[in-house]
Amino acid sequence: MPRLHHIYAGLLINPFLLMASAEIKAHAGAWVAHEGQTKLSFSHERYANEFILPRTGVRQSLHESYQAALVEYGVSENLTLSGKLFKSRFAADHRVTKRNEAQLGVMMNASKAATGLLPPYLFRLTKSLLPRLKLHRDKRASVFIGRFERDTRNPNNTRHLTDGNFTMLAMADKITAGRLHVMQEIESGETRLKQSGETRLKYRMERNALYRFSVGYAAWQISSQAAQFQDEHSGFVSLSHSYRLRYKPPDGDWEITLGRGQRRVGQVLLPGTNLLRGRQWSLEFQRRF
Repeated sequence: MPRLHHIYAGLLINPFLLMASAEIKAHAGAWVAHEGQTKLSFSHERYANEFILPRTGVRQSLHESYQAALVEYGVSENLTLSGKLFKSRFAADHRVTKRNEAQLGVMMNASKAATGLLPPYLFRLTKSLLPRLKLHRDKRASVFIGRFERDTRNPNNTRHLTDGNFTMLAMADKITAGRLHVMQEIESGETRLKQSGETRLKYRMERNALYRFSVGYAAWQISSQAAQFQDEHSGFVSLSHSYRLRYKPPDGDWEITLGRGQRRVGQVLLPGTNLLRGRQWSLEFQRRF
């Protein structure tokens, strides 16, 4: 008979994989690519969590890593095509799960949905009090829709195929004063997915949201980012916060971003499980052509 802590560790694997896939989709941004412009991005992230199994009190570790490649092409000033490939590796109690996923999507400019994210009248009041300061405000919004296919191999070497679609709304509010800028971004998304062979009546719903506040000067930008994910089928919830440092040369066509933060997770299917605060690291590189 398998040990009890192996059973609990196995039950935890699927929710963590769902969480990772949703967080990856949540970072499309509010700016569409310029017409004829191509963006190529690579990213690598690592997560580490610990949890205490109910009844047994055994402490276990969760480790996850993934690599992703993203290509975006600006068809017009209002439409961008997007394709993404990534693979991930998830280990819980030495039980390894691997997953490959492919995404195709379309990002559309939604200027009518663009709105200010700062307190009302703050921008107008600042301009009145500081007339010599040349301020520029840029409010953007986009809608991102697409489909994905996921191939998962569990520790017992069984294979699960999943497909579905996702929709996301992203908004940004950026104020620039010379070489200094302040920006707030909000993203909210929904994912519908189903296992191979299931009908549309058995779609599972996932919801995610992201908020990012950034301050930049010249080539440097530092951000505070908070993200939330919920799997409505299992009740799994993830809350994360990270700080990100970006370097983008003023006249360059590339940028690099480093991130580090913490994450809390919960699983209502195992209410006795005490999941501790975990760590996360990220590295992203983007090039424009």
